[in-house]
Formats: sequence, structure tokens, C-alpha cells
Amino acid sequence: MTEDAALERMNDYKLVVVPEETRLSDQVLLALDKFARSGGYVLMSGEQLARHYPALVGATPGPEAMADRIYLPLGRRAVPVGPVWQAVVPASGTEVLLRRLNQQEPGKDMTDQAVVTKRVLGKGAVVAVYGPIFRNYYLTHSPALRELIGNLLDGLGIRWMAGVEGPPHLEMVLRQKNGRLLVNLLNRGAGETLSPNRVIVEELPPIQNVVVRLRRDGPPKSVTIVPSDVNIDWSYRDGLVTVNVPRVDIHRVLVVE
Repeated sequence: MTEDAALERMNDYKLVVVPEETRLSDQVLLALDKFARSGGYVLMSGEQLARHYPALVGATPGPEAMADRIYLPLGRRAVPVGPVWQAVVPASGTEVLLRRLNQQEPGKDMTDQAVVTKRVLGKGAVVAVYGPIFRNYYLTHSPALRELIGNLLDGLGIRWMAGVEGPPHLEMVLRQKNGRLLVNLLNRGAGETLSPNRVIVEELPPIQNVVVRLRRDGPPKSVTIVPSDVNIDWSYRDGLVTVNVPRVDIHRVLVVE
């Protein structure tokens, strides 16, 4: 979003992601602070965070930035990420979520350098990643890095309006129209390897057995799918609508009324 759109619509969301953005205005910083204190969650990234926004992230820069490749712990594994990262000194009350590894074995290569922190702020929190984690993912689409980012978000305990079970190339987009919730399911896979000189998708294998879960105060009047050439089944229990979609070829929309 642009800055104006973010300021206007920020409170419509439970999570705001600020991926390696620089020169945030005082107005945006104030809005992010207020958003977190009101119960929202902020995920920020970039080696400059502790230098430029120490009050918001709850940390100050360590002795020096790390220009070489470093490793982030992921259970018993390690995820390599590229430059530049900044170790930080957390303020009182700021929790360290991840520390840098200098090699690939979490059991022996862990350092004391904090590179991901969480600051509880009011009813919400600010999670800060002190390096270009989203730039790294853009360049590699590493499944391990995607899992690490997912773990950071899962650790916030956000009660999402919607969730989906499917492969990583299944995208879900929510829209509302005329009192109906529209759940767009997009198949972004490809049957062959794409490259800068091979950009046309000639084959798109369907995604099988997708499960969508939606939080609702009561059972919906109806749940239908467009195109309607597949049969879906759905159920409602304890505030949760569960919809089983047997196949997503390219684009399907669940219409919830």
C-alpha cells in the first residue's frame, strides 16, 4: 500500500508488515505505535530499524553490521541469509526471538547476537527482523525461509479470519461484496520451470483437496463455489466454517453468505 492508503486502512487488519521500508514518516510511525497498542501486530524488517526507529522496535544497534552471509536457526536446521544484517541490543522488556548462527549447526554455532526481537506494546506487539529477510525470500523463495517467517507469525497467536490448507503456490485473497465474503483461491503453480526467457505457463496442474477455514459468529446461510463444476461440502462448528474444495484448477471463488 501507499503511505496514505496504509494510514487510512491500517485498523482494518490484524497484522501490518513493513518489509525493508526506509524513511518512514513520523505520521506512519505514530500510526504503527497506536495500531500495536490497540491490539494489532507489526512485523518490520531491515538492518536500519534499530538505528532509525529504536523507540518503536525496542532495541539499539550493536557494535557493527554484519556484511557477510549469516545463518538463522530453524529448529535443528539453519537458514542462510545474505547481507546486510545488524545485531542489536534489546531494551528492557524486549524479547529476543532469534540469535545469529556463525555456521550451520544450532547446537554449537549459536552466538549472543540478537537479530530478531519482539516488543510487547499495549495489547499488541512489534516484531523486528534486523536484516533484509523479505529481499532474501524474493531472491530465493527458500522453503526453509518461508517456514521461518511463518513460525514468527504463528508465534503471535493471531486469530485469523481465514486459513487455508494447501501447497505454497496456492494463494488466498479475501474480498467483501454486497454483504458476502468472497474467498478467492488462486493456483500460481506451473507444470514446467519458468525463467526470464521462459515466461509462458503452458501447463497448470490442478491443486487437489484444499481445505478452507473461516471464523464466523454463526453458521452461514450458504456456501457456494464459482465455477460450480465441482461439489464442495462444508460444516460449521464452534465458530468455524470448514469447507472442503476437491480441486482448484486456476481460480475459484467461495461465496459465503
